[in-house]
Amino acid sequence: MGITKGVLGFVLMGFSIGLLIALVLVGEWIAHAGSKKVVLVSTIAGCLTLPVLAAIPHPILLFTVLMVFGASISVMDIAMNEQAVLVE
Repeated sequence: MGITKGVLGFVLMGFSIGLLIALVLVGEWIAHAGSKKVVLVSTIAGCLTLPVLAAIPHPILLFTVLMVFGASISVMDIAMNEQAVLVE
């Protein structure tokens, strides 16, 4: 891709931004849809975005897909913890 260190840092920040945005929104989504459905959707989103990361040619697109991937991982983690609390 031929990017500089600054651009690489910006691109990798996309994962963290997606994670933080998801932290704010996931509680309402779990309350509305239930943790089982949220885990299913976020797992599918994570599985679909992971192979796409290897084939992206542009840093802005990589930033965007990393945001989605980070959000899906964060949502999946929180929803799984919510389901574990319900099971206990």
